[in-house]
Amino acid sequence: MTAGSVPDTAFTVASGGTGAASWNATRYGYTGTFRDGSSILDVAWTSSRLKSFGIAPNRTIWHAWPGSGRWQEMPHNGRADDVGAAAADGARRAVSVSVYGSGYWCSVDPGNGRWGAWSRC
Repeated sequence: MTAGSVPDTAFTVASGGTGAASWNATRYGYTGTFRDGSSILDVAWTSSRLKSFGIAPNRTIWHAWPGSGRWQEMPHNGRADDVGAAAADGARRAVSVSVYGSGYWCSVDPGNGRWGAWSRC
């Protein structure tokens, strides 16, 4: 995000721990399976706009929110090893993920509900 951006309220919850083949987490009534050693990033863009992000065992990036019906894969074929952070500036939202050996990659929703392609943060 740009300088002066207002950060969202976000926190990362503990993972299943290193050594587990995969682990399950439930958000908004939807259960997903996640990568060993990774975390879930829960974000409150506003008090009524909640979203969670996680990394599946095959490194695909997933998100869920109230009313999403299930965990859904993020668009644009991103791959990651763990979640990073999230930020918001008005209607514009961004999320980052960590790719071991390659740094952080981001996707931005400019406010139209459509996440953009993954690019280096």
